[in-house]
Amino acid sequence: MNGLEKSIHELINMLVQYEATTHKSEPAVLVGEASTSKAKGKGARRWKRKKGKGTAVTATASTGGAPPAAPTGKGKGKVGGSQRSKANDVCIHCHGKGHWKRECPQLLSNPGMFVVEVNMISNSASWVLDTGCGAHICNDLQVLQRSRKLSKDEMILRLGDGKAIAAEAVGSLRLVVSDHIRIDLKDCYFVPSMVKNIISIPMLDSEGFKFLINKSSFYLIYDDVHHLLGTLVNGLYILQQSNSIMTAQHKRKVDNHENTQIWHARLGHISKDRIRRLVDSKNLEIDNLDHLPTCESCLKGKMTKKPFVGQSAIANGLLDLVHTDVCGPLSIPARGGFSYFITFTDDHSRYGYVYLMRYKSEAFGRFKEYRLEVENQTNRKIKALRSDRGGEYLSGEFMDYLKENGILSQWTPPGTPQLNGVAERRNRTLLDMVRSMMSFTELPPSFWGYALETAAKLLNIAPSKSVPQTPYEIWHGKPASYKYLSVG
Repeated sequence: MNGLEKSIHELINMLVQYEATTHKSEPAVLVGEASTSKAKGKGARRWKRKKGKGTAVTATASTGGAPPAAPTGKGKGKVGGSQRSKANDVCIHCHGKGHWKRECPQLLSNPGMFVVEVNMISNSASWVLDTGCGAHICNDLQVLQRSRKLSKDEMILRLGDGKAIAAEAVGSLRLVVSDHIRIDLKDCYFVPSMVKNIISIPMLDSEGFKFLINKSSFYLIYDDVHHLLGTLVNGLYILQQSNSIMTAQHKRKVDNHENTQIWHARLGHISKDRIRRLVDSKNLEIDNLDHLPTCESCLKGKMTKKPFVGQSAIANGLLDLVHTDVCGPLSIPARGGFSYFITFTDDHSRYGYVYLMRYKSEAFGRFKEYRLEVENQTNRKIKALRSDRGGEYLSGEFMDYLKENGILSQWTPPGTPQLNGVAERRNRTLLDMVRSMMSFTELPPSFWGYALETAAKLLNIAPSKSVPQTPYEIWHGKPASYKYLSVG
């Protein structure tokens, strides 16, 4: 092995022997070099172990402990034996003896190894689409949503010069490709010393996304349509400015002005008038409310219907009158096999509850569950229950239960469901919100049950035309908090 020419088997054997003697003491991700030579990367796409351009994360994080087992090969050398001397080995980079390319002093001392990254990307907020990167990496903690601080050495990045950098946090973020396409970037690592943010194409590829690189452009293929993600800039594919990263800065702060459209989505696509009431009551700080754009999800999810004219007086106290109605069966069962839902709405506060049901016959059990909770929480008794003449409310056990507990039954006349207007409007509003929220996402239709429960909570903290304050504030005696709301 003293000559400069070596067979492929000998080269493989050399690498295997070196890997067999390399021990890892912590989880590590290898970040390779960004080559300054255009000739080296021309026409190549770095994918996993393949050669190419850009900083790359090629090794997945291990659990630490014992080193990985060395692969077997057909070379002439022995695998896993004692480490031999490298005195006669020749570096294929500088052709010097006594070391290999990965530890070549000439290569590692090359000042252009990472300087090229700084020169190529003047804006540290830029995002690079990297086909060799095994993990998403960002240099700004604010872009992460649902972030978690990492313990010391929980995730290590190893640079091309052998330097180790620890990731400080991990979280997720969302890439907005278009109005209808949003990609969740999971397990994005925060490394403040990185000079650029990296979107790992192999990570997205493993999740089933398809991409195309053609004529210095990087495309996402979705429903047979090519969506431009990035363009080639000085050897790196940079995310288009028309695409954006939804960041954790969207979370509400006391002194900031929120994006109107984001809050419209957070609040379940309620009307501009309801949002304005929240702003006027100082519960939210939103700028440019008059510039709320037309919401396509609302157009898809909501249908207008001429309202029933006429409204009775509001009950004097909590639980003096409760409105209820059953809706279903819906054409697609929710997860868990639920095809119906029942609502209970307090007339005085307009505070409402919703329960999913598999069968209409579960209405009686759901009412007992509702009564037990609300009477315990408010220290008040339900005095009257208003419903239509659905069979679920006319069963003998239901009517006997109401009589035994001193609850008046109020039934609407036959053929006049509009007289049960509060419950009817509640169900219609909830379904409108569910359709709008589901249209805003790409979740399966069977997730409507989760959207319904979310819509019911949002409706309680949104202003109502029937009462001066939000239902939540009347029911609980204090204003609602909106800090936890986000568009996931």
